[in-house]
Amino acid sequence: MKSIPIYEDFGELECLAGDTLPTMRIDVETSSSLTGCTMQLVVADHADPTSALLTKPCERVEGGFVVQLTSDDTQDLGGRQCDLHFRLIGADEHVYRRLRGTLFVHHVAKGGTST
Repeated sequence: MKSIPIYEDFGELECLAGDTLPTMRIDVETSSSLTGCTMQLVVADHADPTSALLTKPCERVEGGFVVQLTSDDTQDLGGRQCDLHFRLIGADEHVYRRLRGTLFVHHVAKGGTST
């Protein structure tokens, strides 16, 4: 019997609180149109994955979606291990979660005066 993965894992990302991450592009392979479909990036605390810390809409582009976590998004995530899920919402309102990853956000020291 062949094992079927529940999620495709895009791996781990790491940043400092307040960093802007590179734009992520999600290509959607489908035989039908993406008309009426939306996608969201859901960020949840790994210790409590049932409640979202951040839900960010993705922008639709030819063949998929793009999204970028900005410094405003990561500022309050310091010191956390976060689960990332990409949530595709079909035109029929069905929700598909097939892509996941992990984001480690590190605290940063506050700058002081130099002597």
